[in-house]
Amino acid sequence: VQVLAPGASREEAYLDCGIETVNACDVLVALWDGEPARGPGGTADVVTFARELGKPLIVIDPESGETRRENFDRFEPRDA
Repeated sequence: VQVLAPGASREEAYLDCGIETVNACDVLVALWDGEPARGPGGTADVVTFARELGKPLIVIDPESGETRRENFDRFEPRDA
């Protein structure tokens, strides 16, 4: 469990959670409509951060169900 410092805003908590999720995952799976984030830490921000790190990414469009894979040439699972 990670706790933010007292006084952190809800938006700061969303952003921190997204960053920690990207840092801890082997592959990020995002259900994302492709729209800009509606606030700090929104799905667009998290996907952008994952792309900047070159993290393997699966993006699922909630409207069409279309699935896109990115950066799978960099996939290196940490668990056997």
